[in-house]
Amino acid sequence: MDLFSANHRVDNKAKKPLAERIRPKSFKELYLSSDAEQKLSFLKHDDLVGISFVLFGPPGVGKTSIMKVVEAKTAALSRHVWLNAVDISVKELRQFCSEAKEIFLIQSKKTILFIDEIHRLSKAQQDVLLPSIESGEVVLVGATTENPKSALNRPLVSRCRVIKLSSVGLLGMRALSNKVAFELGFKSIDEFIDKDALEALINYALGDGRKLIGLLESLHVQKESFPLKVNDLSLISIDERSVPLSSAQFQVENTSALIKSMRSSDLEASMLYLIRLVEGGVDPVYIYRRLLVFTSEDVGNADPQALILVQSSKAIFEAVGMPEGYYGLVQMVEYLAKAPKSRKVVAFLKKTKEVSWSSVKDSPPAHLQIRGSGAKTGQNLPKSNIYGFLEED
Repeated sequence: MDLFSANHRVDNKAKKPLAERIRPKSFKELYLSSDAEQKLSFLKHDDLVGISFVLFGPPGVGKTSIMKVVEAKTAALSRHVWLNAVDISVKELRQFCSEAKEIFLIQSKKTILFIDEIHRLSKAQQDVLLPSIESGEVVLVGATTENPKSALNRPLVSRCRVIKLSSVGLLGMRALSNKVAFELGFKSIDEFIDKDALEALINYALGDGRKLIGLLESLHVQKESFPLKVNDLSLISIDERSVPLSSAQFQVENTSALIKSMRSSDLEASMLYLIRLVEGGVDPVYIYRRLLVFTSEDVGNADPQALILVQSSKAIFEAVGMPEGYYGLVQMVEYLAKAPKSRKVVAFLKKTKEVSWSSVKDSPPAHLQIRGSGAKTGQNLPKSNIYGFLEED
């Protein structure tokens, strides 16, 4: 008896993981932010086979799904090869490029090379790919959780579009939950899981679509009666205390706590909320922007160099990326928490705005006006003491 005959085969679809079974088949089915959708709009065109690009974003945001959509759309036009950066050697890449060149010359077909974890390619491996990408024989489609501008060589990045993907939004996570429910045989999401339990799971997944699918699948296997309730989340070691705030609320509340801690020069609290933000998935560049604002508002000219230091640290972080860039971020928060504080810049701006709007039609005093082409601004002009609205402490 042939164990692999048709009579003894298990349905392939049933064997596939749930995440694979409900994977998007077209561009319209992808759960993307409006910004990412705009950047990926070229996928809708027929000539996308000539465009190399690298997808950059956290786990579970659809990088592999986008690559699968590209594969399906270009099936008749090109050859496809899937590689993982950790499994390929320089020698094997050279052989691949040689085969791609031969196919291009004989069959006029480009080879689309899909590389997962592309940031793990060494410099030598990346250099091997450059000529084939440059000649158009190979179209590179990469996926990474690391910033390509710091994780990949400049020559390779310059030949590819870098597309940053954000975590799946609330609407996308809800739509994904609906898709899971239908795939599992329910007529609606309400038959599968109640609203409170679903919101708790979505918040717990923190924008990771694959994680949400896995949680729902695990609950479906372990539970016999539906719809699922909040109490049922204990089956997968989740309780209400372990469910974080929604990503937007988490970011706002912990950023506010960080700013207030630095303002009060509480170093330990400042470090605590910084680590919570970073480990909670908040973009470190966003944190740096808040530090720049804090430096002007709360440190001001009590330490004029602070603004330069934070801006320099931000530039270094954008060049280095994570995890090494973490050190500079911690260094800046420590510096600002210990720095002398002054809010005179805020007070001066507020008072000056009030005065300027009340006297917007008034002309400047005569000695501050330039009368005649020969006048030199600032030469032998008396100091004006007629305003009197800024009083330093």
